[in-house]
Amino acid sequence: MPRRSKLKPLIHSIELSPHVAMSGELDTEGSLLIKGKFTGVVRSVSHISIDKSAWVESCSLSAESVSVSGRFSGSIKVSGCANFQDRARISASVECASLKISSSCRFEGTIAMPDLALRDLRLNKPSLTADRSSGN
Repeated sequence: MPRRSKLKPLIHSIELSPHVAMSGELDTEGSLLIKGKFTGVVRSVSHISIDKSAWVESCSLSAESVSVSGRFSGSIKVSGCANFQDRARISASVECASLKISSSCRFEGTIAMPDLALRDLRLNKPSLTADRSSGN
């Protein structure tokens, strides 16, 4: 009986190595790990990770979720969670459903959580009832 390989599955479907410097537009349907330098637009229907060695600047990023350990400047729009990890340096406008910021992360920018605001409005909205006794 042949032995099964003990190789770990790929975590990301695409990886930009630390030796890559790239600018432009990048669209992917899979998850992405950036370890090098990138400038431009990044879109993914999955997860994007920015490694601690990465420097992503003047970038417009949109994805399902994002995890930043390196340097990032620009805008981030995710439908799920944005996770800013230890020693990350981020200067951005962020729009997300949930956010985790490590205590050692340096963050400068704005945060918008539009789904949360809508949900809060619905929870605090007074219910509309008809008052039949007043004739209205």
